[in-house]
Amino acid sequence: MELRQAVSPQAAYLITHSLKGVFKRGTARLFGPKVPVPAAGKTGTTNDYYDAWFAGYTPQLSALVWVGFDQPRSLELSGSQAALPIWVDFINRIAGELSQEDFLPPPGIVFHKVDRISGQLATPACTDTIVEAFIAGTEPTEKCENHAGVYSKDHGTVKRKKGLFRRVFDLFR
Repeated sequence: MELRQAVSPQAAYLITHSLKGVFKRGTARLFGPKVPVPAAGKTGTTNDYYDAWFAGYTPQLSALVWVGFDQPRSLELSGSQAALPIWVDFINRIAGELSQEDFLPPPGIVFHKVDRISGQLATPACTDTIVEAFIAGTEPTEKCENHAGVYSKDHGTVKRKKGLFRRVFDLFR
């Protein structure tokens, strides 16, 4: 059997970077502060809540927790309610054996602050931003148009360009 690389290190890192966000702003955000090491993961819940799972990993370890019954029966709990707490407890028990070193980006990864809604480069007028990872050459090049306007450093205010609704509304005033 011949082994072949299925995905580039850069693409794999982008997935990990996204799955780290599960602990910051996703289904595991309530547990993020309780995880003492860098981690990434994904919750899961099947239809009718028959199965709940959490697959998580650190730079040194991966572990999956499944919660369910042998015979189809609803748990009435989601993956973040049933499986995630078990995974977090496990990681806390072995945290002393794990490195605090974060996932290292491979060469060819760049980071940019972007507007969370538009995905465009954040401007000082953007209020909801996130630092995202990109494969070099695929990062956004245009500044956020949702918050186009003039930013005054002296006054700290933002003057936004009128949106379509406001411009149409102004026609009838």
